Amino acid sequence: MKKRGFTFIQLVLALFILGLSLSPVVMITMQGNMNLRENILYLDALMTATTIISQAKQYSFIHENLGKTITIEPDSNKGFIVPQELFSKTKSNIQIIFKEMDRNLIYIMVQINYEGKDGKERTIKMESGVFPDVR
Repeated sequence: MKKRGFTFIQLVLALFILGLSLSPVVMITMQGNMNLRENILYLDALMTATTIISQAKQYSFIHENLGKTITIEPDSNKGFIVPQELFSKTKSNIQIIFKEMDRNLIYIMVQINYEGKDGKERTIKMESGVFPDVR
């Protein structure tokens, strides 16, 4: 009498081959997720810099802080409304520099240092010039 079916060795071999063929797919998916998380952090930092620079262009901030460098930490926002997404996802700090470049031009730079998902420090700088209002 001849039995039909698979032996245990055939089943183990089939699972091994299936595992080998699926491992590149899993690796590509994991790498894609890592890149996506890194890009989300970059976008959060960029949006934070844009938000801060638009607030820094206000007349009151410019004239109170002209010639100063302000450092924003997670626990102290120094009067700026800072989105907390970046602080909650990674170690980061923000520096805002106000300089008078000319009598009619004020330079504002926002620099955000944050830790990427790979542990390396990343930096984003955003610069803008403002013509002060005559008041």
